[in-house]
Amino acid sequence: MEPLPKGANFQRALMLWEIGLQIAGNPLTPYYGPRDMCIAVGSGSNETFKPWLRMSTGSPILAHAVCRNELEAAMINPSGLLTQAYRGTGLFSAALPVRILATYPSLDHFVYAIHPRTGLKSLAEIKEKKFPLRLSIREDATHSTRVLADQTLAAYGMTLKDIESWGGSLQLNGGPGDARRMKAIADGTIDAVFDEGLVLWLNAALDSGMQLVTLEDSTFKH
Repeated sequence: MEPLPKGANFQRALMLWEIGLQIAGNPLTPYYGPRDMCIAVGSGSNETFKPWLRMSTGSPILAHAVCRNELEAAMINPSGLLTQAYRGTGLFSAALPVRILATYPSLDHFVYAIHPRTGLKSLAEIKEKKFPLRLSIREDATHSTRVLADQTLAAYGMTLKDIESWGGSLQLNGGPGDARRMKAIADGTIDAVFDEGLVLWLNAALDSGMQLVTLEDSTFKH
């Protein structure tokens, strides 16, 4: 990080950033709440602010905002969702003229953890048995982990709504280590977790007896 240049205007910009981060950085804020930030750099020397560069964090579907000229850049996770936007696949029904400017690499994993009390040894058996799975997932339907879960279940010919129709339930969370999830793991009120951010919840899930489920080769290829 470059040092802050001298000058009152730079100090004011830093203060605005810190105020915004104080609001957006509240871990208790739900995903649909004020938890993302948009940084606009431009000129405030007129009656209206004239933006020159607008950058935002948020959901991969912000690719649409970039293409509508509402933003110049968006920082999304993971990069594979931008590939879907470029190709017009998965979450995106049509190809968008987007490009990668830079990547911020981080090692992360996504797992399917299921408790053996369910008797389930694969995701396919959820549909075969029409099992009323009590599943813990993210509350934001556009979150990349939800997209991955939806696409994986689709490979088995089922949806989250199907699981609910079989008597299952969805325990919804903000971040992967959401206090609601951690309590549900400890209380045994959920049977499975489909998510990333393993350092925040996986040890507790394994301690509760959950086990990781591997997908079949055909599903990986799909």
